[in-house]
Amino acid sequence: MFTDNSLANLVESYGTSSDAVKERVASHFRLREVPLPLLGFYLLDIKGEGTRYYEAANEFRLRDIFSVYRAPVIQNLRRRYALKNPGVDLPEFKVSEEETFGAQAFSALSGNQFNTEIEKRRNFCINQKTGDGAVTFIYDFMTIRGTAQAMLFFAWDSAALFEKSLQKIFENFKTGFPDYSFIAFRNTPQGLKIIHRPDEDLAQQNFSGILQVAENAVARGGMVSEHRDGFSVVAMPYGQESEIVIAGMAGHQQIASDESNRLRIFALLICISLIIAALCAYFTAKFLLDPIGELKTSIEKISKGDYSVRLDSERADELGMLTREFAQMAGGVKERERLAALLSDHAVEALAEDSGNASDSDARSFHGIALVSDIRNFTTLCEKFPTDAITEMLNRHFAAMSEIISGHGGRIYKFIGDAIEAVFDESDARTTSENAVKAAVSMHAALARINVEREKQGLFTYAFGVGLARGRFYAGSVGSEETRLDYSIVSEAFHKAAQLEASTKHFSGIPVAFDSEIAALLQDIAETEVIDSAEISCHTFKAFDKFCDDSRTGFRQDVPARQAGKIQSADNDIAAQSIAPSRFRETSLALFAVLMVLSAAAVYYGFSLDNRLRARFSRAGAADKVYRLTRQVKAENAERVAFEFKMEELIENTEKELRFERRPEDARIISAAYERMVTELHRMGIEPARFFATTDLTTNTDDPPKIAVEYKTNSYQKTFYHKLAHYLLLYFNGLNSDSVAKQVDKQMGEFFSTEFDAGHLAAEKIAGCIPVETADRTELFYWNFYRVFSDEMLSRPQPESNGELVGTADEQMRIAGILMFVIDQKQALGNPRLLVDAYSSSDCEIALISENGDRFHRSSFPVKLLNTIGTVTSRVHENFLIEFDEITKSGKKYQLVAVASVASGNTDMTRLTILLIVFVVLALAYFYRSLHSATIASRSIQNKLIFSILLTALVPMLTVSFISGYFIYENHQAAVQQQKLEQKRFIDEFEGRQYYINPVVTRMIHQISKSQQLLELAKNLEKNPESEEVQTALRAFLARNFRIINADDRWENNITTRTFLLLNRHNLDFRHNRDAKKDSDTLIGVLGQICRHIDSCINSATAPEGTLIKNVKNELYFDGAMQSLRSNFGDRSYIRLGNAIGQLVEFEVTTGAAGILIIPLPSLENPEFIAFWMISFTRGGYMTRIADHHLGSFAVCSIEYHRYAKLNRKYRPFPGLSLFNEAALIANSNFPVSTEKQIGNTRVSIEGRPGIIQFNSFLISAALQTPIEQATASIRRYLHYFVVLAILLFLLIGYQTSSDIMIPVRALSEGMQQIGRQNYFYRIALDRSDELGQLCASYDRFARGLAEKEMMGKMLSRSAQRAMAASAEAGEALAGSKREFVLLFVGSVDFAQRLSRENSVELFKKLNSQVAILCRIIIEQGGDIDKLMGDKILGIFEAEGGKAEAARQEAIGAAQKIMQAEQARELPFPVAIGVNAGEVISGMLGFSNKRDFTVIGDAVNVSARIEKEAEKMPGQRCLFSHDFVSGLSDTSSFKLHSEAALKGKSATLKLYRLT
Repeated sequence: MFTDNSLANLVESYGTSSDAVKERVASHFRLREVPLPLLGFYLLDIKGEGTRYYEAANEFRLRDIFSVYRAPVIQNLRRRYALKNPGVDLPEFKVSEEETFGAQAFSALSGNQFNTEIEKRRNFCINQKTGDGAVTFIYDFMTIRGTAQAMLFFAWDSAALFEKSLQKIFENFKTGFPDYSFIAFRNTPQGLKIIHRPDEDLAQQNFSGILQVAENAVARGGMVSEHRDGFSVVAMPYGQESEIVIAGMAGHQQIASDESNRLRIFALLICISLIIAALCAYFTAKFLLDPIGELKTSIEKISKGDYSVRLDSERADELGMLTREFAQMAGGVKERERLAALLSDHAVEALAEDSGNASDSDARSFHGIALVSDIRNFTTLCEKFPTDAITEMLNRHFAAMSEIISGHGGRIYKFIGDAIEAVFDESDARTTSENAVKAAVSMHAALARINVEREKQGLFTYAFGVGLARGRFYAGSVGSEETRLDYSIVSEAFHKAAQLEASTKHFSGIPVAFDSEIAALLQDIAETEVIDSAEISCHTFKAFDKFCDDSRTGFRQDVPARQAGKIQSADNDIAAQSIAPSRFRETSLALFAVLMVLSAAAVYYGFSLDNRLRARFSRAGAADKVYRLTRQVKAENAERVAFEFKMEELIENTEKELRFERRPEDARIISAAYERMVTELHRMGIEPARFFATTDLTTNTDDPPKIAVEYKTNSYQKTFYHKLAHYLLLYFNGLNSDSVAKQVDKQMGEFFSTEFDAGHLAAEKIAGCIPVETADRTELFYWNFYRVFSDEMLSRPQPESNGELVGTADEQMRIAGILMFVIDQKQALGNPRLLVDAYSSSDCEIALISENGDRFHRSSFPVKLLNTIGTVTSRVHENFLIEFDEITKSGKKYQLVAVASVASGNTDMTRLTILLIVFVVLALAYFYRSLHSATIASRSIQNKLIFSILLTALVPMLTVSFISGYFIYENHQAAVQQQKLEQKRFIDEFEGRQYYINPVVTRMIHQISKSQQLLELAKNLEKNPESEEVQTALRAFLARNFRIINADDRWENNITTRTFLLLNRHNLDFRHNRDAKKDSDTLIGVLGQICRHIDSCINSATAPEGTLIKNVKNELYFDGAMQSLRSNFGDRSYIRLGNAIGQLVEFEVTTGAAGILIIPLPSLENPEFIAFWMISFTRGGYMTRIADHHLGSFAVCSIEYHRYAKLNRKYRPFPGLSLFNEAALIANSNFPVSTEKQIGNTRVSIEGRPGIIQFNSFLISAALQTPIEQATASIRRYLHYFVVLAILLFLLIGYQTSSDIMIPVRALSEGMQQIGRQNYFYRIALDRSDELGQLCASYDRFARGLAEKEMMGKMLSRSAQRAMAASAEAGEALAGSKREFVLLFVGSVDFAQRLSRENSVELFKKLNSQVAILCRIIIEQGGDIDKLMGDKILGIFEAEGGKAEAARQEAIGAAQKIMQAEQARELPFPVAIGVNAGEVISGMLGFSNKRDFTVIGDAVNVSARIEKEAEKMPGQRCLFSHDFVSGLSDTSSFKLHSEAALKGKSATLKLYRLT
């Protein structure tokens, strides 16, 4: 209204008293969105005449208020008019006595001129308490044709306005925060009365609880918050007397829903992590432990003889290597079993007992029964039938007979040709004899069945005899590992059993013969008879012997069938079973893929959850920013504040380039920054009217500062601005500026069209736009200073305490210059470009759209959002929070679009998705490669196990980290909110500190008033009122105590003692003023009348009757005085003054305060005197002083009496901390502010609000979030420590677990290496019962088997070994074939007789030595050892394929070497040699588990018979057959020895010896 051109034209045309003018003003308030509860207004001209408008009910209320200010306001208007129109005679203006009294009262109370103070508050809201509540008024001058010609004064009910605005405020707030509800109360003496109550279930159902919280807030005088069942309430009183109480509430439904969703999310994350952990555990068991179990199972099967198991592995780690090595070992054990079939059971047993170290085994002796079986006429059969038929017959024969022998407790010793030699170890002589005889009988029963089957098949039949002899047996290893080793059993019983078997040829019954010892043992169970024989006495069964018949009957019919199956199995020789192909790789890859996908999903979900949490807080912050920004842009002074923002930007940009040390280029920097700002203002359509800037003071502070830049200033203006800048620099540097101030003050009215002085400009108009009226326009004058911090301050990363936020030391800062900027106000008002540029920021942008569609916004504004106007259904769109509103600026309507960015979180989910996909693909590729080739992960079990355990632990740890991070972030935000809440409470408490001094001062005044000295002086003065001496003493006493009360040296004191008045019931009237001014006499006279009235009331009970007329006169004086006070100081002072004896009564004096204290002396019960004290409170700047000395937990700034609330730079905020925007927002919108700022690496919480006790001030609190950030960082650090320690722990567990696994694995690997070095005697001594321990035990068994195999190989002939190898490679049995051999049969002479004479141990040592020498000689000569039969050796020399001559020569050489060794006494026993040559059957004979590679045939038997003949020779015991000699090309070295009749030969055979 003050700048309404239409109103100015009406006033110019029709005058201030016209109805059109009145209607224009009144309609402006009625047509507002929230109609202003106008008490009335005055529109007066320079004569004090004009329009008065008020409701009838408000007439006296408005008149009382305006009567105080009418005279000084009109007087200031007239002076201002006179300045513009010098020489013009102004019309007379009358000032009433009441108005004069008010001016004198203000001067007396405050010490300042009322006209000057009221001018300072022009266009500034002033609040005053009345009996009906609070009244706010504002006034300013109306400029017509460039001259102030009228005054417009408005007054409204601020409490009613606030009540009317509440509903709109609540509705606006709920658009951004729909979950909140509000109830407003008025605080009355009868209790809280409802002003606003929403029709919502939450408010209706919980009203009693909300009311209780509101009452607690009133009782405490500040904000109260409580959490109740189902909802939370925050209540806060508003106003100096807490007349309005606002309660905000929010239900917990959304919190409960969020909590439930959060719990579900956490449960889902935990389930996913458990699934992943379970998969990891399964993966570990499947791919690390399962192979161990499978290997163990396979080895167990192999250990049980199931060689059909295939051991193979595609793994590249130790388990794969072990599996393959075990496969080789299994092959060795399999080969051992094949070799074991070629050895006697006793040999195998001895090897097993001695762990394969057979060469060192001790000889042993035992009693038992020897069984010898020989096929009749075998030589004839060999000559008559094909080799295959003979071999097949022998295999079946050996299989059937061996099983019978084994079934009866016997063990096969040798297959010698067609003969079987077996031994029955004797445990019980009778039982062993019985079993041996049963075996012999069963053998013949089996033979009968075999022959029946052969006859059916058209095959030849055969017969055999069995001889059994009991005796002592000697067993032990013979030979050497280098040549040929064997386990031999020697006993005379073999020779005796062979003789008994030979005697069965002449038996008519069953061909079983046994010796007399066996017969004696069987005499109780069988009937035997003696059969005479030429060579030996033998026994057999009588005909129809029951024992023999029972043995035949007991023979099971299914033995041949079972044996046939075994023979077939032996022929197939452990064929491998068909094994399904392994799915290890496919299964591994599939499981790992599932694991990776679940892990990636869990990571994605965790980051998504974190983003949603951060977005929720960001959205709430964005809503608050948009809401506050919208209110600020809509404010009436938004354009002025916008211009101030731009100037603040200019100041800050310049300060960034200046340095702490004065430099010559300071002026250039200031000028360059100005030019940049002018360019920017031109873009907004603003042309600077004037600009003036200086640098800092020079060394000589009496000299004015250097001018940095000036624009459009004439010499007169330049001189004034230069002086003003000099004064301002002196003022803010704390230097003497009185002389310069006097020069400047003379021109202040001329340049600023006002009466305030330079001090007021420096103290209260800093960094603010001052409207200055010129002849043709209104200009906006802005000034500020450049502030530069020291390098030390700038280098500090952040403040160390909250106090440093607004308390930079003087030595750390210098004022580097003064800036003055003037623009035409019209260029700023309604300028949309200025508004959008000034109010937009990096995180919150605004745009204005005019009615014709013109768009105004910064280039950084997201223009695409403007295209969504009318289509956006949600306030959040594409990571922006959008708010639409309408504003009117300079009569033009705009659509306001406020946009705040909403952070979607710290993590880019698209990038994270790509990274996770890449990671999963790379992990799967690496895993696939690990499955098919050796990598770091696949070649080591330890790496696999550590990785698996770490992965098993890592996923839950990540889940814990996500959940903990979620709670840490929420806890951090909660701590920040709690800090802000504490800041708000601190502001409430801090604002009340301005009254803390009142009780102290009241107590001091009471003590002074009731001091004995004052009472004595008062009595002396009463006795002698005219005594100068008494008056002087009393004034000295009061002056001294005035100084004590004022305490100017104490910053916390804001009291100034103005007047002391001493009265009594008579005529005593003593006055003492702080100053010698006389303009306070009127007020003191009024107050004196009030004191006399109070004194008369106190003493009315004791007053004489004659005083009635006097009392009536006092009553009249008192009523008049009280009405004067009421008009000037309000209803509250009026009410309290007459009823507050001894208490401090405060008066609101414009924007200050005064106090009155009335004290009866010496007491209220005996009042002889009335002491009247009048003091003033320097409220202006007092809270600033408190803030300046505040050492509490929060930094605080108090801003008082600043129209636009510009933060006084005396606070010197820390570099990087600017509170200008926040201050402007509070002052411009009268709304609290809550925000955060970044300083270096830390954030600062900013809380501010308008004053409640002092409406014309506001408070801003700042607090570092460093403690919160440190606590959060500490929690995060501990969480990281926990995660790292947990990972290290799991690594340690993984390492220990893998080490526990790797100990046996490494031992097994070492064992494999030992096997590779052919050390078959290395054993793993590991006491474990788990799978790995069993694997180690299996290794030991395998190693033992390999050692036995090695020893067995040394017990076989090279021919047998080659045959076995060929048989294994061919996968089938080696069939017999006829081949030419030279046969060398060597036997020890009279060895059987030596058995009974010599010690068995010594005997076997000698035998071992002799066999070793003989074997070595035969092998060295090119022969091979086919059989070691106790003391006898059968050597063979292959004569096939043209080798007949060579083989014979080799045999001759071997025989000669043997004889030479005997002659040299190298042989322990004398030997006999029989040499023959001929065709024999060579091949594998026997069945699956008892076989032998040997040569059989007549040539073999003949060589044995020749050796028998050679034993009879006295000297050279070596004979050669005719077949041998006849095959030599040179027989000259042979001489016919004899023609001998050999056993089994009908014709004689020529035998030769070497000459």
